[in-house]
Amino acid sequence: MVEFAIGATLLVTMFSGIFQFGWSLMIYNNLMTSVTNAAMMASTMDYDQGATSTFTTAVQNMAVYGDISTGTVKVAPGIQTSQIDVDVTSVSGVPQYITVSVNGYSISTIFRNFTLTNKPRVTVPFMGKVTCSSC
Repeated sequence: MVEFAIGATLLVTMFSGIFQFGWSLMIYNNLMTSVTNAAMMASTMDYDQGATSTFTTAVQNMAVYGDISTGTVKVAPGIQTSQIDVDVTSVSGVPQYITVSVNGYSISTIFRNFTLTNKPRVTVPFMGKVTCSSC
């Protein structure tokens, strides 16, 4: 009985750790794929200098829901669009690079919480069309 109790405790602890490591890695991989897809989509979208919030919202929705519109199924549990940063690097008002990153999202595990700060992050060159609806 004593040997079983010691062995079972050790095995359960070890399996829990392995499961939590795999879970965290899966969530991070989902976020990395989602951020990459959002950045690639943003690099070819039309960029309206008069309505940049529409561009940002579409990219955030793509990173969180996998679609430019608000959905119901998220790529990671508990992630919000406010935790997706979209940074447009411009020269003379013309976008050159788009950076999409996750900031402030926490991956919860049994043993510890991991808060992602500015990761995963993807930067791509902008290749879309620039317009100005209110200029």
